Formats: sequence, structure tokens, C-alpha cells
Amino acid sequence: MYVVVGLSIQQLNEQLYKTHLECATLRPNTWQIIQSAIDSKIQLQMETHYTPLNKKLDHLLQKQLRRSTTPLNNGNHHFYTRVKTLTNIKFNEEEMNLLKYGMNYSIERGHSCWLIASNEKCV
Repeated sequence: MYVVVGLSIQQLNEQLYKTHLECATLRPNTWQIIQSAIDSKIQLQMETHYTPLNKKLDHLLQKQLRRSTTPLNNGNHHFYTRVKTLTNIKFNEEEMNLLKYGMNYSIERGHSCWLIASNEKCV
């Protein structure tokens, strides 16, 4: 790829079009041969660029189709409870919902224990 400093793509396309018209008017017999050679080179470059992309896209589409056609096991899932109490302390519904959030919502060490309902329940 050639980079011309100071010219936009639009300006380069306009210059290329003007040069194309000049060549076509100056040498009408040989210009068609030149034009076909240019077209074949552009076609070859486009094929080498787009063939791997098309193969990748086809592969991804086939992979997606294979996934979508695999049957799902509806209703056969067994989920374990998120919180399992290994003590004899009974938690109310609000406390259990808080515990279900997981470790990201835990209280940092160094803070004093907060009394929830009684002295033996400390979060």
C-alpha cells in the first residue's frame, strides 16, 4: 500500500480517475490490455485477502449451527443450594438472602462484629 502525504483518499481516487481517463484517450488500443492486467491483479489480491476471512466466517457459522442443533437437557438440572449452614444457628430470610450474594459482599476483617438479632449471631 502506498501512502501519499497530504492527500486524502478522496483526492487520490480523483487523481486515479483522471489518470485513467487520460490513458484511455491517449492509448485506446493498449489501454484495454493494461486495464485487464490491472483488474486481474486486483482480483487476485482481493481473493488472497478475502478467502481466509470467508473460510473463518464459514467455520464460525458451522460451529454456531452445530451448537444450536444440540439438544438441551430441559428440567434435568440439579442445582445445589448456595448457602449451607454447618452450625445450629438459624438465619432469617433476609440474612440468607444476604449470604447468597457470596464472598464479594462479605464484611472485611478488622471491623467490629455487627449484632443482628442476638449476641450469638455475628456477621
